[in-house]
Amino acid sequence: MRSTFYGLEIAKTGLFVAQNQQDITGHNMSNSATAGYTRQRLVTQSMPASFGGTFIGIDNKSTAGRGVNTIHIEQVRNPFLDYQYRKENSASTNWATQEQYFGYIEALFSVELDEMSASSGLSSIFEKFYNSLYALSENPEDQEIRTNVRTTASTLVDSMNSYYDSLVKQQDTLNESVRITVNEINSIAQDIAALNEKIYGYELSGAKANDLRDQRNLLLDTLSGIVEINTFEDTNGRLVVQAGGRDLVRHTSYNQLAVENNVPNSIEGEADMFGVYWADSEGNPTIIEFEIGEGALKGYMAIRDGATESNMGIPYVIQQLNDMCNKVVQQINGVHSEGWTTPGGLNGPSRTGVNFFYYPDIKENNFTEPANASGFNWGGSITAKGKFTLTANGDNVEVRNSSGALVYTGTVDAASGVLDLTAVGLGKVTWQDNGETNANVAAAIASVGSVEAAKITAKKGSFKIDQAIMDDVFNIAASDVLVAGVGETNQQRGNGKVAMALCELIYNKDDMSKPDNLNGDYRELLSSISTRMDYVKKTSSSQYVMLTHLEQQRKSVSDVSVDEEMTNIVRFGHSYNAASRMITAIDEELDKLINGTGIVGR
Repeated sequence: MRSTFYGLEIAKTGLFVAQNQQDITGHNMSNSATAGYTRQRLVTQSMPASFGGTFIGIDNKSTAGRGVNTIHIEQVRNPFLDYQYRKENSASTNWATQEQYFGYIEALFSVELDEMSASSGLSSIFEKFYNSLYALSENPEDQEIRTNVRTTASTLVDSMNSYYDSLVKQQDTLNESVRITVNEINSIAQDIAALNEKIYGYELSGAKANDLRDQRNLLLDTLSGIVEINTFEDTNGRLVVQAGGRDLVRHTSYNQLAVENNVPNSIEGEADMFGVYWADSEGNPTIIEFEIGEGALKGYMAIRDGATESNMGIPYVIQQLNDMCNKVVQQINGVHSEGWTTPGGLNGPSRTGVNFFYYPDIKENNFTEPANASGFNWGGSITAKGKFTLTANGDNVEVRNSSGALVYTGTVDAASGVLDLTAVGLGKVTWQDNGETNANVAAAIASVGSVEAAKITAKKGSFKIDQAIMDDVFNIAASDVLVAGVGETNQQRGNGKVAMALCELIYNKDDMSKPDNLNGDYRELLSSISTRMDYVKKTSSSQYVMLTHLEQQRKSVSDVSVDEEMTNIVRFGHSYNAASRMITAIDEELDKLINGTGIVGR
């Protein structure tokens, strides 16, 4: 026979559980708009009938269970979906970042990429340059036309230099983003370690720190968008977060990353970029390089450092512009220097051998004439007679022998700008900070003979119109024969054949895909940028679709549905009312038993 109050105990457990379920439902609804919140539910278990141990014994065959027992409050979450989501989040954010910053490159050429016409940008400038040269070929003596040729050429030079400057500035922005992102990774790792300590302490009692776990999961989601991570809990329930093949967080301890400005820039002559390394206990970079997988950090570095067609970034585009610039200079100077200037103004008699553009010597990266040192990029290195290499580092210069051993270190004198290299046989060299050398450099190099350049790269300002043409537009050589001046014996008027030859270099309107077509080269660059942008966009879009699908799956499992919770309020309210009604019924029975029996005969 069961206890008299056995039914009350059963009903009481149902009442308490219903109250708890209503509390949890209210907590869910209150956090329906909270970022990172995971729906919670009460895990319950039925309690079996109590087996007595008295000497009489109790028949439990007809005894009901003792009601319901609360196990814990759990989060409704699927760990496998979390794993999939974070993997895809890393990949998706990588491509989204590349799309965003490669989009800056696209924006520089946006109108031309949209229309693929000569309506604007360099295509328009090439068109105007072509038209001015064509007009010159018909009227080679007209000073106004010559001035227009110089003006359109200046616009071409300024535009190409502007592209260079804009792209370099964007690379600097990406480089700074790498540093900021590394600091963000360190901050998140520290926050996760602090939460691990709180969660572990809270759950020692057996309870679940669900709301703290939500905060941690939100940080892990954020971190997965920055860098590829792997997470798991060890046998003691302690969280481990791995990134770059090593532990970033292990329970309450964490490692940090650091940046060091030591990655050679893919753009010749520009400053080194940040590399990412594991840090020591004091936060200084070690020699252990951080292995970057997916994530925004990879996206930043891909556009910052991408120097190949398959991994196209700012350095690749700049190199293509540089190559095109080199071709413009070589081909136009090659034709122009064979032509003859027109007497007039300040230029004196007709002469040949005048370049149209000024640029460092770029003939197969070699120069043997000392005078050609003018304009050399001292951000790189030169080798004299195969014996020495000079490398600039700000105002300091290192001189190494052919084996790479350091033989001399010099510092430019701040007052005179002179670098004394007599110790290594190079004499005294006057140094200029604008990236160009002068006659003193040429003289010093001449003292050791011919020089072979390892790299020749123009710095900002190196590509410009030759000073002779800037001084006098009559130095534009439009004729292929000497032009005699007024009063000279040989009265030769000259012609515009060189100007027409220059037109054909820019583009042939009948065949714009001609290999030697300068405008065609530019359109090929536009096409490659457009193709790469399409690839990045499509990859980013497909990754986003996959990420969105996984996110919707996670939400369907973990997010709070207000409609469902309102249904639960009604359902748990019915459970509460039923338990209360049961208590009332048993109370009435007990009242009858206690107060209504044993009164016969009174």
